[in-house]
Amino acid sequence: MSDREGQIISLPVEGRATELKVIHVHERTEPALPVHVAKPWSPPVCGALAAVFGIAALFGKATLLLAPLAILLSLVALCLRQFSWAMIGASTAIAALVTSIWFWTLLGLGWMTAWLASYLI
Repeated sequence: MSDREGQIISLPVEGRATELKVIHVHERTEPALPVHVAKPWSPPVCGALAAVFGIAALFGKATLLLAPLAILLSLVALCLRQFSWAMIGASTAIAALVTSIWFWTLLGLGWMTAWLASYLI
């Protein structure tokens, strides 16, 4: 620390007296700027799997297996904020189920069984 800190001194500048205050640069108490660390990239695994399974269910033979799996992964992807991937997976899975003959056959058989059970019991 200097013994002249905080004192007013006068120095001639261009022929006239000027008052300067002596300060120390090392003792600043300004807050440090926050350092923003970049988050590591996390790939949209659940959303991509939902989209892949939905498209495979739409064009493949295992619709009754892949479409529910795609819908389940779409819900998980929604929880993980992978909205666009989840929308692609869910829409292709629903389209696969709507166009599947086996899905409607099983749904109709289930409805008929429930109706007959309620009629007979």
